[in-house]
Amino acid sequence: MREALKTYPEARWGCYQNKALDSANCGHLQFLAIGPTNTYKSPPSKYPVDNQHGMGWRYLFTGWVNLETGEVEEERLEGPALMNRAEREVDAAVKMGLMTTEEGQKMMGDVAKEIKEKE
Repeated sequence: MREALKTYPEARWGCYQNKALDSANCGHLQFLAIGPTNTYKSPPSKYPVDNQHGMGWRYLFTGWVNLETGEVEEERLEGPALMNRAEREVDAAVKMGLMTTEEGQKMMGDVAKEIKEKE
């Protein structure tokens, strides 16, 4: 990361975490340089496809690395961005059989209500 920052000082480091509960690497982190002069100008929702390791669909954007503290800071989402993230996560949970469609719809209703209350 330090060497990349010398070359791309305006880059931020996005953190991607393996969220596949059936994976031996569940919880594992991957990092991606993101910035105006990098390949990725904004963080993709999933880690770029890596067919050798099958990482693309398992690793989801978690937040930004704070290089001073070493902590991963979650991105604060509001309004439409929060709704989009919730829809993606609920869809994934339904596809994986972690919740029913009805449970997903109820959860999305709860998220919409919470967003409306904050506005």
